[in-house]
Amino acid sequence: MGKRYPEFVEKYKAKYGEGPINSFHAQAYDAAMILANAIEKVGKTDDQGNLYIGRKALRDELFSTKGYDGISGPINCNEHGQCGAFKFAVYQFTDGDPSTFEVGKNPKKIFPVS
Repeated sequence: MGKRYPEFVEKYKAKYGEGPINSFHAQAYDAAMILANAIEKVGKTDDQGNLYIGRKALRDELFSTKGYDGISGPINCNEHGQCGAFKFAVYQFTDGDPSTFEVGKNPKKIFPVS
């Protein structure tokens, strides 16, 4: 996870009373932020306040993402829209109670051993 991930988890716990329970929460958050940033860059507003987002402009902006400092780690997209490097790992939940979630402890990384 990225360096800002622990802060994200603490804010999440403060707001919802438990840690994130979905296994891809960090990636979903980063995807939403990358999309929002791309829309801000390419979106055009007319004099009546209507927002127009060109599909090709949005696609090109998303695919050009490089060096995004996401909570899931650094994100770089290629020309095909693939934005994540495959890094296989196995994690073991040491306790089923969501209140025990803590980075590095629950879940605990068991492969590859660091």
